[in-house]
Amino acid sequence: MKRAIAFLLSLLTTLSLVVGAAGQSLQLAPVTGSAGEWVTVPIVLQRSPGREPTALQWEIEIANQLEPESQRIARAPLVVIEAGKSLTCAVAGNSAEGRLLRCVLAGGQKPIPTGTIVLLPLRITDRAQAGAARIRLDHALAVTEDLKQLPINPVETVVTIRAH
Repeated sequence: MKRAIAFLLSLLTTLSLVVGAAGQSLQLAPVTGSAGEWVTVPIVLQRSPGREPTALQWEIEIANQLEPESQRIARAPLVVIEAGKSLTCAVAGNSAEGRLLRCVLAGGQKPIPTGTIVLLPLRITDRAQAGAARIRLDHALAVTEDLKQLPINPVETVVTIRAH
C-alpha cells in the first residue's frame, strides 16, 4: 500500500511539472531571405489561464550566417511596452557555429500579453550560402506574479536562405 501511495505521489508530481512546463510556450516563426537582407523573427508567447507570467528569460542560439542588429538586438512590440515591460538582450558569447543571445522581458506587475512579445531582426550575411540557418530558443523560464518559476520547453526554427 505504501508503495502504491508513493508511486501515485511521484506520478502526480511528475504530471504537475509537465503541465506547468506545458502551460507556457514560446514559438519562433520561420522566415526566408537572401544574403545581405534583413529578416525579422517573431517570438510568440502562448500562455495558459491562471499562470500568466510577469517576467520571462531565455537564450537564443543563432547560426553564423545570421547577425543580430548591433544597436538593439531585439524589440518589444507596443502591446508589451504598454504592459509595463522592458526588453534587454545581449550577446553572451560567440562560437564557430554562431552566437548566443540572452534576453530578459520584465517590469511591473501586469502579465505579459499573449501573442508576439519580441521581434528579432537578423541580417543574413553577405557570404551566406543558400540553405537553412538554425535558430534555437532554450533555457527559457517564466516567472509568475507569485514568483513561481515555470520552465518552458526549447523551440527551434530556421531562416531559409534563398540562392542569389
